Amino acid sequence: MFNVAFVVAPPPEPPAGWTIRRVTLRPQRRPAGGARGFFEPPTDVYETPESVVVRMEIAGLPPEGLEVALSNDGRVLTVSGRREDPGAGSPRKYYTLEIECGWFARQVNLPQSIDLEAVSASYSDGFLEVILPKRAPEQPRARNAPTE
Repeated sequence: MFNVAFVVAPPPEPPAGWTIRRVTLRPQRRPAGGARGFFEPPTDVYETPESVVVRMEIAGLPPEGLEVALSNDGRVLTVSGRREDPGAGSPRKYYTLEIECGWFARQVNLPQSIDLEAVSASYSDGFLEVILPKRAPEQPRARNAPTE
């Protein structure tokens, strides 16, 4: 387990010419011509009775290479970083190129407000898991009706 410093701020600005897409159920498409660069890691988002859990497959980078941020309202989680290509700069001819390298980011809209003080994260075996405890719903306050 490692510690993640959560930043309650607007999501980071993506590099110029690139936009962050939302979590979808359709497969991700590689840029034409096998270009390497920005990518979105495979991500699962699910809910338990107590929490919303975001599980992301991002093997091959140290935990300090991850940036995990929450929006000011606690409704958008952004995970970003950079996975280096260990063969960059060396001559090689690829026959299959499926492992994404370069900058990545994934933005997840959370289905409800979360408890910002209780968020935790772990990175193990190439998976980042962020646990976002749900905020307890506010109870309506009882008011006494004026009597005549």
